[in-house]
Amino acid sequence: MWTLRAQTMRIGDVILEGVPTQDMLVMMEMDETEIEELDLDSPNSHNLTLLQLHNLKTIATTLLVDGCGDDLEMLLKHIVTGGQVVIESDSQPLCRQFLLSLTNLLPLGCAKMCGWSDVYQHRFMVNLLGCPLNTDIPLDAEECLVIRLLSNGCDGLLLDGTNMEIRRRPQFAALMPKIVPRFKQLLLDPEIVDTILETTLRSTREKWLAKAKQFYQLQRQSTKIGFDKATQLVRATPHDKMVLIFWQAGLSRAFKEHVHEIIREQDLLNQKTPQNGQSTAC
Repeated sequence: MWTLRAQTMRIGDVILEGVPTQDMLVMMEMDETEIEELDLDSPNSHNLTLLQLHNLKTIATTLLVDGCGDDLEMLLKHIVTGGQVVIESDSQPLCRQFLLSLTNLLPLGCAKMCGWSDVYQHRFMVNLLGCPLNTDIPLDAEECLVIRLLSNGCDGLLLDGTNMEIRRRPQFAALMPKIVPRFKQLLLDPEIVDTILETTLRSTREKWLAKAKQFYQLQRQSTKIGFDKATQLVRATPHDKMVLIFWQAGLSRAFKEHVHEIIREQDLLNQKTPQNGQSTAC
């Protein structure tokens, strides 16, 4: 029965979304402050995206060359699994550009960003936070990855020439979600120009967001499916667990309401359908 329901919901999903992606639907549901914070209202959005992608490649290369051996993988895993990244900096504009660059690794609904704050904000409020140097970050914020960004005299919006140092590392498991090496490969490949990088990152995000959508459907239908089985059905591994869970935040309210409505209708239909061997006659 669950197979039939999953296919039914997939048909409804196509009808619901049509051309708009989940990111488009989420943006329609955002308030103005969120849109402004993420630079989604800029008339030069394409150029800003290319700037962010250039900076993202700079971040990846710098952490690979200047950081400890697994700093880049740790950052990528921390981002895609919902961990909090805090940037301490002497430059508010560069700090904000650093965070905006990281948003390209997440579905729009998963990027809860505060580009600059004089005080620490908990990870349940924002997962991407910028703040001045030596901001008091509680010691019990164990899942917080802190990076110090020094401008080194740079006064533009490019991160080239800045100094990046990881100041606090969360516990880091060696087992990686499959999306992490994919992102790492794309960011470090010198033959992938920024315009192509935008396309490949987007297609990778959409692929994994589709897995999160299917996982959301399977976990909420009336006929319960175990986590391991649901993970297998969306062609993921146990290492992808936190990605599948966190990326459900990137699903629009419209999609979630649609899924719940389909399930309710299917449950009502099942209640009205006679069981095998039972007669409907009085």
